Amino acid sequence: HSEVVLSDGTRVTLNASSRLRYPTSFDGSAREVWLDGEAYFDVEHDAKHPFDVVTPNLRVRVLGTVFSVRSLRGDHMAETTLAEGAVSLQRADGSNLIRLHPGQRAIYDTQDEQLEIKEVPVGDHLALSYGIITLDGVPLRQIADRIEELYGVKLRLIDDDAPDANYNFSFQKDTPIEDVIELLQFISGTRFEILRYPDSD
Repeated sequence: HSEVVLSDGTRVTLNASSRLRYPTSFDGSAREVWLDGEAYFDVEHDAKHPFDVVTPNLRVRVLGTVFSVRSLRGDHMAETTLAEGAVSLQRADGSNLIRLHPGQRAIYDTQDEQLEIKEVPVGDHLALSYGIITLDGVPLRQIADRIEELYGVKLRLIDDDAPDANYNFSFQKDTPIEDVIELLQFISGTRFEILRYPDSD
């Protein structure tokens, strides 16, 4: 993951395998960036110049706020979580979806055009800016998927009889993957094998 500071002072923390396209300086009445992946935004307030995040599935418009966006090309699910301020969500064509309030997460399925709103712990969300990944009440496979995405590896479940349960799991982004897997195996009682991609170091 990496951090980018835009010309207006907005800070963007990019997750692994994410791409951000932005101008060297913002001209005109609007500030616009393009995201494919997941990023955490701390937008510099400027009431006269709205800030737009354009993704493959959603457009997020803000004036000044702290939020995250997750939307990948080829994936019909998009997600936005708001920590501070207010954002309005629009479909990719610019039509309005909803206005979010702090502590809310919007999950949008572009395939079925279904929108789900969840209340989330803002404290956990803010922790993302400090490099902490927090997964609350999710199945083991979903945790494994997130680890694979962050570390660029593939995980194989060694035990066929993995427990069908949900877990709360947190770890630092810069923790060695071996330590993360060891912790996951400890809390779940399930063993994993780490398979690295051919082009990995």
